Amino acid sequence: MKRSLIFFSRNSKKAQSKNAAPDELIEYYQQVIADYPNDAEAYNNMGNAYYSLGNYTEAISYYQKAIEINPDYAKAYNNMGVAYDKSGNYTEAISCYQKAIDINPNYAEAYNNMGVAYSDLSNYTRAISCYQKAIDINPNDADAYNNMGGAYNESGNYTEAISCYQKAIDINPNLAEAYCNMGIAYVKSGNYTRAISCFQKAIEINPDYAKAYNNMGVAYDKSGNYTEAISCYQKAIDINPNDDKAYYNMGTAYDDLGNYTKAISCF
Repeated sequence: MKRSLIFFSRNSKKAQSKNAAPDELIEYYQQVIADYPNDAEAYNNMGNAYYSLGNYTEAISYYQKAIEINPDYAKAYNNMGVAYDKSGNYTEAISCYQKAIDINPNYAEAYNNMGVAYSDLSNYTRAISCYQKAIDINPNDADAYNNMGGAYNESGNYTEAISCYQKAIDINPNLAEAYCNMGIAYVKSGNYTRAISCFQKAIEINPDYAKAYNNMGVAYDKSGNYTEAISCYQKAIDINPNDDKAYYNMGTAYDDLGNYTKAISCF
């Protein structure tokens, strides 16, 4: 699911460059902080750089410092929530998102992120409520529609899930993840033909989408087309050689074909 991390940049080519490496940004913002020790945005950006490196503990410490300097810094609360979420501390993440919303009640990204945290806690009712709030604020939020579809999908409401994914695609026709997720919903509802069409569209947008290949294999598998399923699983593995699910699924397809030797090698 898509989370939103908010960045700010000072007037520097290095800081503004989307291609700047996190290590370069850390070096840059260390100098900014040395020159401007009360610059909350610099601490926020430093946190984002550490977040990009997967160092969520260090990121959280910088977001906290930004908030100490500016207690009404909603974006720093949001970013800290994302870091807690990625650390698996969903309860603390929700608390941070709520603080961001308390400061800025029209903060669509924070509502979306809170929905992701509630989804991570399997509280899909609360998650859907958060996604809906994000959409109420920003009706063109394709990610919120996609995420809400995921919550409906996990709740077993595939019809509503498909509707949400379609709305996400209407807003952003190149959102490969929404096509893939819609395909999964169609698989779960037993419409394998529509599912395969969705996975193919996702792959057209992103040819290296291993998850779409794997799930398309599942759709072919459930349709009884084991040979085509195996081909899809193999493509998923070619893209991601560590895709355990694709190996397992390919083993199951070989087992269905009675080729137990190959099945065992996949398992």
